[in-house]
Amino acid sequence: PDFLDLLILDYRSFGGSVLRSLGINLSLFGCAVLGIWVCLEIGFAVGAPQIPIREPLMYAPHSVLRYVPNPGTSWRYRTTEFDTQVAFNTHGFRNIERPLEKPAGTFRILCLGDSFTLGAEVAMRDSYAYILEQLLNKRAASLGDSIRFEVMNGGVGGYGTFQELVFLREFGLVHKPDLILVQFYSNDVRDNMKYQEFWNTVYPDSSIFLSTSSVYADILELLENHSHVYHFFRSRLNVLESVLGLSVLTDFDDLMVMTRETSSEIEKGWELTRKLYLKIWDLARANHAGFALMVVPNKAQVAQNERSDAWIKEQKLDMTKPIRILQEFGMQNRIPVLDLLPDLQSAGETQALYYDWDGHWNASGNRTAAAAIAEFLEAEELIP
Repeated sequence: PDFLDLLILDYRSFGGSVLRSLGINLSLFGCAVLGIWVCLEIGFAVGAPQIPIREPLMYAPHSVLRYVPNPGTSWRYRTTEFDTQVAFNTHGFRNIERPLEKPAGTFRILCLGDSFTLGAEVAMRDSYAYILEQLLNKRAASLGDSIRFEVMNGGVGGYGTFQELVFLREFGLVHKPDLILVQFYSNDVRDNMKYQEFWNTVYPDSSIFLSTSSVYADILELLENHSHVYHFFRSRLNVLESVLGLSVLTDFDDLMVMTRETSSEIEKGWELTRKLYLKIWDLARANHAGFALMVVPNKAQVAQNERSDAWIKEQKLDMTKPIRILQEFGMQNRIPVLDLLPDLQSAGETQALYYDWDGHWNASGNRTAAAAIAEFLEAEELIP
């Protein structure tokens, strides 16, 4: 018995020592990994930003929208691909300073959308909203019209349709727009699903509710929004996966709206998106304004090469599905819908329209979009 007790005691002592040693080693390893990660984050942020560096005061908190443009602020926005200065006027729009009251003989167009409309990746003079205003005023002058066009850039990075609706109601309508042009991008369906709890609060007549929250999604969103290290390795892994033919879609991928077989979750997201557009249309009519939709394709839709085409076929994607859904919706509700894909594909044959890593339009992409919008507005008789 004495020998057995000593053996058990020795085993327990040895086991406890191993566990303590293992715990210490794991803690040291974790601290080392965390230290390396922090150093890499600082290094990328200072020398080679992988996501745009944002000023902390560029946006102000909002109880429903989470954040809104901070009026009267100016900030630097940069990655390794661009370095711009972005300024909001005293009304919170990316425009030159203008009075709240609309001058006589002025036709105001309010552009609502996400980062593609904001155009922070280019100088203000190269954003499609600014170029569109120049094109429309040049057209009016050539026709001898005395009317003056003002195009208000109400784009906010990260906004979905729900936020655009609330932004219009709280900050846009006071400017008396004559036309409201809303931009759609493939991630809007996902964004609208994330904000449905607010939708139900603001508009309780909606019966749609779909829980999409998960720990994985929350962690992924945190890394996508704030980690340079994550973006550095993720972007290069995406290229490697594409080359090796290993890329697969996840439930949180923006391209899920383009799968040939639509899941019940995505279909509910589309239904929610349609309801949101109808709410915007109701607000536009109530305020004597026109309304139109503009569909912005992503880089994968515009790119035409063997590698991307093979991947699209493998993933069973229908890259024109979103525009068909929205065009059908537009016809049913008498809402004009602009498909930018043909113009961008044509222009993309001779020039780059998107940044390689960032994925947003460069100056050429914005110019192409502005020209297509101007033609669309005239053809649909949405402007005088």
